[in-house]
Formats: sequence, C-alpha cells, structure tokens
Amino acid sequence: MSRKILVKKMEEAIPIKREKVAALKKNHGSLELETIKLDHILNGGRGLTTLLWEGSSLDPNEGIRFRSRTLPEILKTLPNPRAESMFWYLLTGEVPTKDEAVGFSKDLAKISGLGREVENVMDSLPRATHPMTQLQIGVALLANQSAFSPLYASETPLAKSEYWRSTLDDSLALVAKLPSLAARIYRNTYFPNRELAHSGKQAGDLIHSYASTMKYMISSDKDAPCRSVTFEEYLGLYIALHSDHEGGNVSAHATQLVGSALVNPFTAYSAGVAGLSGPLHGLANQNVLKFILQMQAKLSANPTEQDESDEQAPPKQITDEDVKTYLWDYLKSGRVIPGYGHAVLRSTDPRFTALQDFTQRHAKEFENSEVVRLVKVLAEITPGVLKEHGKTKNPNPNVDATSGCLLHHYGLTQIDYYTVIFGISRAIGTSAQLVWDRALGLPIERPKSITLDGLERLARAKLEGGADGQ
Repeated sequence: MSRKILVKKMEEAIPIKREKVAALKKNHGSLELETIKLDHILNGGRGLTTLLWEGSSLDPNEGIRFRSRTLPEILKTLPNPRAESMFWYLLTGEVPTKDEAVGFSKDLAKISGLGREVENVMDSLPRATHPMTQLQIGVALLANQSAFSPLYASETPLAKSEYWRSTLDDSLALVAKLPSLAARIYRNTYFPNRELAHSGKQAGDLIHSYASTMKYMISSDKDAPCRSVTFEEYLGLYIALHSDHEGGNVSAHATQLVGSALVNPFTAYSAGVAGLSGPLHGLANQNVLKFILQMQAKLSANPTEQDESDEQAPPKQITDEDVKTYLWDYLKSGRVIPGYGHAVLRSTDPRFTALQDFTQRHAKEFENSEVVRLVKVLAEITPGVLKEHGKTKNPNPNVDATSGCLLHHYGLTQIDYYTVIFGISRAIGTSAQLVWDRALGLPIERPKSITLDGLERLARAKLEGGADGQ
C-alpha cells in the first residue's frame, strides 16, 4: 500500500519538476553561472558547479541540507524506521507519516531476497576477496533481475517519459536487497561456518526494518558481535546520515555518469561501489579507527619494568596533554590527521555532531569505551592544534572522525567491512537521484576534455589577449 502512495506522490511531483526544467532551459539556457578556471581542470573540477542533484546540497558553513531541510531539522521530523523514511523523503521531497514509513519498510522487505543464482555466485567467491569487491560483484549480478533493461530492449519502445517507473522498480529492489547481500558478504568473509539468518524468520516473525534486518542477519549467532540493543538504532542513524552528500563525490557521480547511458540502476550503482572502495573516498573512517587504536596502544603502554611475577602492568591513563603531544609529533612527521577537514565544509560536520549526540543519549552504553572517549578528546583538542599548525582550511571533525569508531565499539571489528555499510547507505541517495534523472529526461553526460598542450595554448592566448582574455 505504501509503495502505491509513493508512486502517486511521484506522479504528482514529476510534472511540476519537468515544467521547471523546461522554463529554465527556455528562459535562462544561455545564462553564464560561473567562470571556468584552469585550476578547475587540473584539480578534478573541485568547486565547479556542473551537476544537477536533487537529494542534498552542501553549504561550507551550515553543512548538508537534505532537499530543503538541515540535518537537525530532518532528524527531528523523520519517523522510524529512519533509513526507509530517508529513502522516501529523497524520492518524494515529503517526510512520510509513521504509517507510510512502516508500510514502505514492509514493502521493501517483501522484495529483499537475492535469488538462488546470486546467492550461489556469492558463496563461491574466494574468501580472500575484498568485501567491497564482493559487493560490486553482487550488485552487478542483480542486474539480471532488472525491470528497466528488458522493457527498454523490448520490441515495443518504452516512452522516454515513462523510463522513471521501471527505474523506480529497480531502485527499490536494489535498496531492499542490499542488507541481505551485505550480511552474506559478512558471513562468507569472516564466519563461513555460521548459519545465515533469513529476514528474521528464525526469530518467529518477519523483521521489516532495514536496520533490524541487517543487525539480525550479522548477529544471529550467540557469539556474534553487534548484539547491543542500541546497535539497531545506530545502524538506522548511520544509514540515514550517509545516504546522500551532494552529487559530486565519486560514488554519487560515478552512479549518475554511468546511469546517464541508460543502464539499469544495478549496473549504475556497481560503478558507484567501485568508486566508494577507493582509499580517497570510502576508507576514511577505517583510517580514523586505525589512527586512534595506534595512538591508544602507544600512549597507554606502561613504560615501567615488570615485577618478578611478570604480571601485566595496568594501562596508563591517557591524558589530554598526552594526546596533544602525540598530535604534534604526528603532524611533524609529515602525516595528516584523519577525520578532520572536508573538501567542501568549513565548519564541524553536522553528521559528526549527530553521532556524538547519539553517544550522549546512550551514555551508559559507551561509558567504558576508551575509543569513544578518545574520539571526544580528539574533537576537543585537534582543531586547536591544526589551527596553530596552520596548514588546514577546516580543522574541524567530519563524520568519519567517529562513525567507524562506533562500529568498533559494537563489536564489528572487521575494519575492511566498514565501507560495505557505507555502500548500502549511499545506494539510497544515488538510487533516488537516478529515478529523478530519468523523470526529468537528463541526457547522457559528455563534458569536453582538453590536452595538456591545449591548456598551454589556451593559457598563452589568454595572456596575449590581455588580463580579461580579450
């Protein structure tokens, strides 16, 4: 029922958006918005606005807005389950009611099965295959279940104005299946002898929540991690926060770029997953956790000699001054402190603030976690150190400064797996945008490129023509 309501809302919203696109093209198509500088070409287009992205936008000081709402506003208004509510919101632009969110979650659960073909291939992969490689393979395999591809290839041509409908079907299916795929990757990689639960049926009833399904399937064994009662809430919050972050990041842009060639959403998002697996994009929270664990190991080591009983000396209490000294030594060695600064933001990432608020609401859960305590200490000390160091535009923490550390607290210690959870989150925003790309009839992306020699000739011509290039 909720799915039908969602489709109706899309049917109502699409004509309005199409009229806006037509009016902008007609009335302002030749309007010059920004000046392209040579630096834009050599620096990956950073700061240059060239993409249409409906789901979210970033302000350097305010942080992210999901459509028209700031992060604090959206967290106050989104009903549980949060992941599904965010998907609904990014698709429709409207916050769902509690009943709509629950119904939508149930609709997704009904199409969450992977199919025996996909399960068999995933189970046959070498155990040493990186979890993100497995995720890319699994998402690509799901293309065999696409609704869009056979309709597009059929003898009866599919009207371009209707592309969005089967794209929506595929996008819902992709998002619905990712928790099952991610849980299977986790089991196959780290616990190959563990029985994999299926959508909560072993518990006696069907678990509908996106986050609860994920939690149950990776925690079904009595010796499994992540059995804390607050872990499900954390997963729902994590997925919502990581669902979208403008269209210029690698995973989002790769998905939109490949999708512009009219491939199905599964194939398009497999490209996004490939981008997300890169160390410059999706591995940041892993690097933060490694940094904190290494710092903890070094600073808590007791340098005193052991007594004759050879008993382990108690760990040294890490002080703020210890942390500050460690940071300076780290910077002086030519390294960068992970989890601080951002390509766009110039203030504290509101997603970091939301996760820290979560730890404060559940203080009892985290009271004995030294890693979580060090996250807080670093957030208080690092900005001042970086300001004094003078080489960082934004010395404030971003979401990666805490997200992986909280996963570690809950017992999910397999660091290579963290980006998989990022991957099932980012699919929500990219899938929603792909539906809107088809609804608005956006063309295939084909920007112009230039050679290095061409840049030199262009630069000389501009200089010879005067400062204004005339």
